[in-house]
Amino acid sequence: MKVKDLFKLIKFIGEESDKDLILEYENMIISIFMASILLAFSFLNLIGRLILNEELSIVIVDSLLLLIFSGLFRSFIKMSVYEKIKENLIIITTSFTLICLVIRFYYLIGPAVWTLSVVVILLSVLRINKKMLILTSVIIFFLGIYTWNSGYNLKTEPIYY
Repeated sequence: MKVKDLFKLIKFIGEESDKDLILEYENMIISIFMASILLAFSFLNLIGRLILNEELSIVIVDSLLLLIFSGLFRSFIKMSVYEKIKENLIIITTSFTLICLVIRFYYLIGPAVWTLSVVVILLSVLRINKKMLILTSVIIFFLGIYTWNSGYNLKTEPIYY
């Protein structure tokens, strides 16, 4: 049964007892959620950074990068391979997505970059297998050290009320 509604998938996970089917539903939930978020981020990045008058080539590269990651997650929904392979591909793609977002966007939005990390951790906690949670936690830890040591200072300007 192919379901593409998040709420129905969550309902089916609660009713199922077959681990392979639960793994398939978990993979679909993460793929649908991440594809939607990255697609929205791509368009918001394009519009927001064009308003800020940033260099067009950098804006287009970042938006295309987000679209590529969104397309990868979208392709995982339709992929018909063994679910363990799909799970590993989703974990690797999620990790690379977090790394690229922090490295490419931390200078622009600062600590708000960690919002997606929190969402990914919440999705990882819901999974039966904890590989994704462990890998995501390790990557977030090292990304935190990277941003701490990279010397990015957020610009603070006076606020006039």
